[in-house]
Parts: sequence; structure tokens; C-alpha cells
Amino acid sequence: NPNYKWETNQKLDIAMEFGLAKDRLFVSVDYYHNITTNQLIGYPLSYVTGFPSIKDNSPAKLLNEGWEIETNGVLIKNDHFTWSLSLNLTFPKNELLSYPNLAGSNYANVYEIGKPIYIKKLFHGTGVDPKTGVYTFLDVNKDGQITYPEDLTDYKTLAKNYFGGLGSSFQYGRWQLNFLLQFVQQTGYNYLYSDPAAPGTMTNQPTLVLNRWRQPGNITNIQQFTQDPGSPASQAWFNASLLGDNTISNASFIRLKNISLSYHLPQKWMDKNHWQDVRIYAQAQNLFTISDYEGLDPETQSTSVLPPLRTIVAGVQFIF
Repeated sequence: NPNYKWETNQKLDIAMEFGLAKDRLFVSVDYYHNITTNQLIGYPLSYVTGFPSIKDNSPAKLLNEGWEIETNGVLIKNDHFTWSLSLNLTFPKNELLSYPNLAGSNYANVYEIGKPIYIKKLFHGTGVDPKTGVYTFLDVNKDGQITYPEDLTDYKTLAKNYFGGLGSSFQYGRWQLNFLLQFVQQTGYNYLYSDPAAPGTMTNQPTLVLNRWRQPGNITNIQQFTQDPGSPASQAWFNASLLGDNTISNASFIRLKNISLSYHLPQKWMDKNHWQDVRIYAQAQNLFTISDYEGLDPETQSTSVLPPLRTIVAGVQFIF
């Protein structure tokens, strides 16, 4: 098809690995630098055409670069006790380098040169009016109304600044303990964006709404509840939930991804019963999460998607 071109990628990757003390400490560092052009995308169309998008090559020039670091170390090792530690870190970066005629494209209010493609141009929330109890926004053009796209002003980034995992293993005699901590530093959509129902309708709400505005003089960041779809409060809520920067907040978290404890029966029991090994174990996944996220789960960032399940399993493994 002469209307389409191949996507072009320019890739640079530099890596270094080294071990110390006979590889008891092993470190791997990787830097990647990728520039992509002619991405094949679904270019959005006006709905009057009857189609939401058309396949097209994007003229955008996009940079993806970052650092990936991995470390493994045996901190203590003797006849009775072994302690090993592992750590991985990733620092990603994304940037729109160029986009010819961006101002005349359908992405004029979506992308900006020199910023990540994960930005959102939104209304800037200025809190809840203590007199009326509704969300307020910065009126950029000073016309007394909040309108799209004239009052779009604030850029928020929906992306990970860094993420990684910390794992450790302890072995003492026939006992072994392993765990893995997952950590992510990021911003994301909170409950205000993911909940489609306006406050006041019959639907589940997070406990945060218990701090909502109730009477004149209340100072809070959650507006009043109402069941009147034509009220100023309902209009302010739709502005906030669809285009307000108060839908984006800190979604960083630390999660105990998994932990396991096991015990191997003594060798004399194995020999007596002609077994190779018997292991008694207990393990858990997603045991706890530490986060200030305003919503169900900082990883899924949705009220309609089930968060990672907490599971606890115990058992006995026989090897004959």
C-alpha cells in the first residue's frame, strides 16, 4: 500500500556487567536510547465521518530512553546460614521530539513538543468553594465560564518515574524464607476519574467521600453530593471527572508481592522412608500494600477492575 511506510527505529544500547568477590556481588547496568518515527497508529477522526479513526503513519518523532540496574549479592554464607539479596531498578523516560504541524492536527490539545506523550492537558482545579460546595477551576480566558478547550491549562503526566523490586532469601539449616517487594513511583488516575457515577447517585463510593462538603464554611477537597443532574454541582463534577487535573494524583506504592517459608524434613527421615525430599511450605501473594492512593488499587487504577488478589497457600511436597 503506497499510503503506508515502515516504522523506523534507531536503537542504541550500552550495557556493563561486573562481579566482585568471585561474583558474590554481581551488578548489571544497561542504558537504552530509542528514537521511533512513522508509527502506524489509529489517527482520530471527527465522528461526523462515521468512523472513530483511520490507520495512518504518525509524523511524530519519539524518544524512549532509560536506565536499568540489577544487583545480586550474597551477603552472608557459611555452613549454617546464607543470606542473599537482589535489587532491580528501572528509570524510564519518554519525550516527543518533534511533530510537524502539531497545532493543526487532532493532537493539538493532547501532545506538546519536549514533553512525554503520557501528558494530559486539563482544567486546573482550585479546590472546593467553601460557600457553594462545588469544584472550582482556573478561568484562563476570564470569561466567567469553564469551557473546552479555552480553559485547558495544566499538564499532568501519567507515567512511572521509576519502578523495581527488592528480593531476599534466607536459609538456615533446613529452613528457607524468601520474599519480594515491588515498588513503583508514579502518578495515575484516582477514583474521581474511574467512577462513572456522580456523587449522590446510588453507587458505591470510597470512604474518602465521608469528608465531602456538607454546609457553608466547610473546608475540604471533595465537593457536595447531589442527585440533581442540572445543578452547578453536577456540572462541576463532570468537569472534574472528565477533564480536571484533580483526577490525577500520587499512585506510588510498595507491595509485598510474595513471601514463602519452607522446611525440609531431616535426611534420616528421607532414607528411612525411601523419599528424595519432603518440603512443608506456606506462601502468600499480595499480602499488603503501602500507598496513599485515592482509590481501590494503585496498580490497576480502576473501580471496575479487580485488584491483585491476596492469596495464602500452605502444603506439603513429596518427591519420591
